[in-house]
Amino acid sequence: MKRMILLGISIIMYGGGVFAQRVTYSYDGRGNVTKRQITANRNASKQNTLPSITDLANEIKTYFSVGPNPTQDYVTVKSGNKAPFSCHLYDSGGKLLVRKSTETMETRIDLTTFPSGIYLLVLSQDKDKQQYKIVKQ
Repeated sequence: MKRMILLGISIIMYGGGVFAQRVTYSYDGRGNVTKRQITANRNASKQNTLPSITDLANEIKTYFSVGPNPTQDYVTVKSGNKAPFSCHLYDSGGKLLVRKSTETMETRIDLTTFPSGIYLLVLSQDKDKQQYKIVKQ
């Protein structure tokens, strides 16, 4: 009985047959899981190798730090890597208010001329895009 249980567990864990799955997660800038994707391995018996540290490092997405939020005058955006990025600020009606690109890891967006409300900040770096809701008091 114990052998049957161990055999079943090992088949599931080490990718035998149709039971093999790959689970991938996507994270936001604060480390929260934003997406979970489960895919079946087609040729599971040949995929018994674990990913290397380099493979995992290449899958890490861009992250941004945005604050203070809520704000009264400005928002500072900091990138997690040195690649250039762009910022687009939209009002609640979808009108583009600010378009800004930067080559540095940090930029500041001035909101002093805009009325109190909720704004959408879209940050783009390479193929990654992230959206943040900004509250101006």
